[in-house]
Amino acid sequence: MDRQRESGWYSNFNLLEKLVESAKVNAAFLILKD
Repeated sequence: MDRQRESGWYSNFNLLEKLVESAKVNAAFLILKD
């Protein structure tokens, strides 16, 4: 039970990290495009 919740939190954290990475890429792209 506890392990499942922990792995759920971990996958949420990974998803958040991917969102941050793609946001950085998008920002860099917009800056370079100008």
